[in-house]
Amino acid sequence: MYDIERQEKILEILKKEKSCSVAKLAKRLNYSEATIRRDLNALDKELKVRKTFGGAVIFDTYGSEVPITIRRNENADIKKKLCKLASSLIKENMTIFLATSTTTEYLVPYFKLYEKLTIITTNPDVPQMLSDTNHTVYSTGGKYLHHSNSYVGEFARNMIRGINADIVFFSARGIGYDGKITVSSTEDDVHNAMIANSAKSCLMADSTKFGKTYPFTICNISEVDYVVTDKPLPPPLKHKNNVIL
Repeated sequence: MYDIERQEKILEILKKEKSCSVAKLAKRLNYSEATIRRDLNALDKELKVRKTFGGAVIFDTYGSEVPITIRRNENADIKKKLCKLASSLIKENMTIFLATSTTTEYLVPYFKLYEKLTIITTNPDVPQMLSDTNHTVYSTGGKYLHHSNSYVGEFARNMIRGINADIVFFSARGIGYDGKITVSSTEDDVHNAMIANSAKSCLMADSTKFGKTYPFTICNISEVDYVVTDKPLPPPLKHKNNVIL
């Protein structure tokens, strides 16, 4: 079976079952898991499927809105590494904006290493995660997006605009080669407000996001103070400020 034929078979299975593990695909098609992973990599690049932890979902299942429960386990080790690096920017008594993402969640444990911080977040889980600290924690409230476990909208924006922060930590779904930092839903409105009201901004994004573009633009990479990533930025994305590897 040629690669393209095998990949079509994978698409047929995913269209019918919506999601499937690498192991099951390998068994059903009688190919090695390594071969199936290569096929899924190719299909992911073509935006036909979305790779997940141990498998894939058909891209049409969620459009560009892959639920956070699926995204949370993707590249977890790299996300933890990025947050460890980004934690070097935290200082005692800081006021911090924390935008919701499956990457920024891993930064929360580092807040516990400090005595007193003020944290404003769109992630409804963070206040509970920090309930055993002396930090001042605010939840923006607002319209709740189930697929991203995040507050967005005018209510959230108005609260953010009333606060001046020292730094914002955020992530994104893609960083296009034109420099645009993008997400797949209307979360861009709160990201924009947080960046506008912060003295510094820190983007945490692993290299799988390079060259990808989604419908909603947060800002351009040239507007970000710190970029924390796992590999050097490709030439089109050279950053004039601080890249932390």
